[in-house]
Amino acid sequence: MSLLRYLLFVLFFSALLFSACREEALITDSAAKVVFTRDTLRFDTVFTRTGSATRFFKIKNPHNQPIRLSRIYLEKGSASLFNLNVDGVSGDLQENITIPGKDSIYVFAEVTINPSNQDNPFVINENLIVEVNGNTQRVVLEAWGQNANYIPDNLSKGKIATLTSDQLWNDVKPYVIYGILVVDGCKLTIAAGTRIHVHGGLVKTTGNGIYSDGMIYVQNGGEVVIQGTKDKPVVINGDRLEKEFEKIPSQWNLIYFAPGTRADFNFTTIKNSRIGIFADSLSDLRLKYCQIYNTGGPALYGRQADIRLDNCLVHSNGDRSIVISQGGQFSATYSTIANFGANSPAVELSNAYCKTYDAQGNCIQLLTSPLVSRMKNTILNSSQRDAISFFEVPNGGFDYSFENCVYKVEDLVKADRGGYTDFFNYSTDCINLKNGDVLFKKIDADNYHLDTLSVAENKARPVAGFDKDLDGIQRDPLKPDIGAYEFKPR
Repeated sequence: MSLLRYLLFVLFFSALLFSACREEALITDSAAKVVFTRDTLRFDTVFTRTGSATRFFKIKNPHNQPIRLSRIYLEKGSASLFNLNVDGVSGDLQENITIPGKDSIYVFAEVTINPSNQDNPFVINENLIVEVNGNTQRVVLEAWGQNANYIPDNLSKGKIATLTSDQLWNDVKPYVIYGILVVDGCKLTIAAGTRIHVHGGLVKTTGNGIYSDGMIYVQNGGEVVIQGTKDKPVVINGDRLEKEFEKIPSQWNLIYFAPGTRADFNFTTIKNSRIGIFADSLSDLRLKYCQIYNTGGPALYGRQADIRLDNCLVHSNGDRSIVISQGGQFSATYSTIANFGANSPAVELSNAYCKTYDAQGNCIQLLTSPLVSRMKNTILNSSQRDAISFFEVPNGGFDYSFENCVYKVEDLVKADRGGYTDFFNYSTDCINLKNGDVLFKKIDADNYHLDTLSVAENKARPVAGFDKDLDGIQRDPLKPDIGAYEFKPR
């Protein structure tokens, strides 16, 4: 072989060898990300014993060049109930994983849960984190943590469950509503002692707002009857059972009653929602021995509805506790409505509702309807100077009265504030709180029983059919106490 041919052979072979060994340059642009085949990985098995399930998704590299994943890991680390396997390699934290251009890798996730462990949340969520080129991307891992009646069932892909025929909920296992339950033209009866948990997921609105979407929606003449008792109340709550979530508001959205629907709630507690109950026009609500508290907004919002509160307690609301809008009928008897901590009154009464606003926030379409409000033996108190506020359209019908109530009004009755100087003409034997007046036992502990020196003691007027208070204590037949609780030394 001539020297020239030998040199050409060496150069050609070296070029082939270099080409075979050279690693193609990684794409490191911060704008370069990966793509997931799923944004949420759901483990939709209903566990009847200690159970495990495995699901997978793919991470795709949409670019022509290879890309390197700095880290893949589970957000909760060693506390996680999930385990990972990335492209055949086990480990809940893995680093420096390269995906060739236009290629993909598999990620397997496994969860092991004891469904009888009542300390588990009903729905267990965790983020699987992928770090790439300085970016953080996430896939949500979601599993069912306890034995329960999941609405819709765990195998359902949708977020809406619709009831169209009468049903009775009386299972000893709790009911977990995942998304929206629609009661459509039928009757849902909920037996004493039933536990209901609503899972609320965050949803972005068109106005860049964020709220929780878990709700119960009653429409087309539907009806909800809750048969709670003193010893077996019905509790409607979020699905986070950890102690740190005990008093967190807005964990789920609300219970909504569309026009023409009906509710009859007995010994029912509604808590930790965005709004407790929204009662739309011509809906009919009867709440007896109920509690609504720790809401992000109003506990009760009525719009041209018919609402009655008997022996109820409403407190700790992020907005006005009760809003009665665009008239309708509202009554409260032997109830306690206390709103401390929020810069809002306990009750707002109005015979109008603004349906449409312009771009500057001015009302351009105001709807009015007559208001009839009757409050008896009821406490209304708040952090504000006025526990009661009015919004009245003249000649629209504004009929209210207070009998044997305890309330706090100051600016509402001042002429120089445009107030209702004749307010007290519509009050009979009521007490307007002054600084220094003692009322509740311990507000900062949410204890709204009456203090030993409470001004509400012995000031109510007996009302037939209201012989017991919210605790089941017998009321004094001649001189009962104002509010949801009869005083008893504790």
